[in-house]
Amino acid sequence: MTWAFLALILTPPSLSEDERRALQYWNAVAAERGEPGRTGETYAAQLAEWRKENEAAERQRLAGAGFEPAEAIQRQGRSVIRATFTEPRLFLRMPGVTLERQADGTTRMTLSSDGRVRTGSAILPKETAAELQALEAEAFIGDAPVHANWKPGDPVKPIDPPPSFVCHGWGTVLERITPANAEKVWGHGCHSQRAQPRLAYAERLAWATIDAFPQCAGISPIADPLSGLGQCFGKFEPSTSDNP
Repeated sequence: MTWAFLALILTPPSLSEDERRALQYWNAVAAERGEPGRTGETYAAQLAEWRKENEAAERQRLAGAGFEPAEAIQRQGRSVIRATFTEPRLFLRMPGVTLERQADGTTRMTLSSDGRVRTGSAILPKETAAELQALEAEAFIGDAPVHANWKPGDPVKPIDPPPSFVCHGWGTVLERITPANAEKVWGHGCHSQRAQPRLAYAERLAWATIDAFPQCAGISPIADPLSGLGQCFGKFEPSTSDNP
């Protein structure tokens, strides 16, 4: 009896078709490594725990940025792009940034938070809004799971070993919300290939923020844009590095 057949018969009906395919894939990876596979019950329990952790982290992210849930934005009939930023060592609280096109065609930038960092609002120059829009499509290309086009019996993608060094990089979560759809992607400097277009958007957005607010005039034009944004609007709180 093969591992693929075992994965099928042990998968409970509570798993979706995509989740069943993912279980088969990761059991194939385990078989390649000479490790035991997971049952459907074990995988379902892990998925439930991951969802719980992700939901808690998302609530924390939205609260820290002063953001409403995406569903609330959709109910209001609004279309926005918004971003949060994570400083490499988790020492800086950062504001959330929202872009929203106005009725007169201008783009308003709004900085928000839970009250612990500075906020503000400004209209972007048309050229800046156009530059951000040009980066938008690539930044929001979604991630296809590794098992998306895999079938039982196909070879599995080699798993890269963990890096042999400690990596500290900036991270970003980008959202594009319209009345009909809500997208969310993330990028991190320690995953450069997948993150590059998202970080490029985040960095241009950081420069747009620095340029839009007079209080940021002292930021060096050759500074790292995300560090400059943190210097201007962030709050240093090393005692709460997990940002509760």
